[in-house]
Amino acid sequence: IVLFTLGDSGDKILEDESQEYDFTGIALISIGVICDAITSNFEEKRFFHGHNCSPAEVMTYASAFGCLTAFATLVLNGSMFHSLEYILESPAEVLCIILFSALGYMSTVFILLLIKTFGATNAEIVKSMRKILSIVISFLAFAKPFTSLHFYGFLA
Repeated sequence: IVLFTLGDSGDKILEDESQEYDFTGIALISIGVICDAITSNFEEKRFFHGHNCSPAEVMTYASAFGCLTAFATLVLNGSMFHSLEYILESPAEVLCIILFSALGYMSTVFILLLIKTFGATNAEIVKSMRKILSIVISFLAFAKPFTSLHFYGFLA
């Protein structure tokens, strides 16, 4: 993923030397990938093998924790009323939020089922293949140059 990202922006920086590249995004992507792998292994060992939880149980508690965290964040940073006002003014957005939430829930349950059934390693392979497929479809759908960094990213 990092090499694909560098492939997209590296050529732009080489063409215009006045541009500076901020590696914060690359660092955050790398940290995210590492945390994702740690999370899958933790869920497999702690929830599915340690307590024999079902994916529905894990999702229930994770969603409850996420709701409480989001609510606390909205209240503490003072954007709760602004968010409610926006929702009341934009009812069409509510449908998008509900659809996005439902699809996110289904994808997370699917990943948890993969972890429980096939283990964390196989789940990570499936997730990585999905990312690769998304990148390939992106290159097919949107015409953009394929650089050597893209090639090395594909090999990695």
